[in-house]
Amino acid sequence: MNSALKEAQRLEDEDGRPGALHYLRDKEQREIDFCVVTEREPRLLVEVKTTDTVPSPAFAHFRAALGPLAAVQLVYELDRSRGRVGPVEVRSAAEWLERVDLSV
Repeated sequence: MNSALKEAQRLEDEDGRPGALHYLRDKEQREIDFCVVTEREPRLLVEVKTTDTVPSPAFAHFRAALGPLAAVQLVYELDRSRGRVGPVEVRSAAEWLERVDLSV
């Protein structure tokens, strides 16, 4: 996720739009690896898995709490992107990180 952090920092340096990465976990131990924040607003939820292509149930919980954020599950060992599974994109981690762009 170093690429996503660098992209958030680029947005702040070039456009003056503050950005950050946060880890989310609630009292029931539901967690999301990264919440990308730009301009103090959550924009994207990112979960990283080695092989699991089934979206984490934590996406539904945090999207309900934070609003209809974009969500992506990055899978290290994925032959090809699965596309959208409900509201969650399932993508190859390497391919997604090569093209990360948070300027939306």
